[in-house]
Amino acid sequence: VHDHTVAGPRRPMQCGGGAALEGPQYHPAAMLKEFKKRRDRIHKRINKIRGLNMVKPGGAFYAFPQYDFDIASEEFALALAPKGLICSPGSAFGRLGEGHLRFSYACNVDKIDAGMDIREAMCNEMPLRS
Repeated sequence: VHDHTVAGPRRPMQCGGGAALEGPQYHPAAMLKEFKKRRDRIHKRINKIRGLNMVKPGGAFYAFPQYDFDIASEEFALALAPKGLICSPGSAFGRLGEGHLRFSYACNVDKIDAGMDIREAMCNEMPLRS
């Protein structure tokens, strides 16, 4: 399946790709501006939360903050889920990802704020790693 999808894309996909590259570019510019706004918002919010820190992402639409709590990233992610915040444990990205959580900021700013409110409330209740 991979070979036929990547090595020989079908004509409708080729036509759609060409139209995206040659057509009006105002949508990509507007979305780039919006994603920068979202990135800046989640970066600012995360770095204000006790026990968290992160470097501003340079690409994609994911934040990957490090945390300073004595809890495995998988356990942390599972504890956030019932509260309404879904994220990926850093351990899913290899050994060096432990101690991090990955959040998408592909949603709107209101949802980012709601998610960071949940995260902040939980972090305020947790003891910092000694």
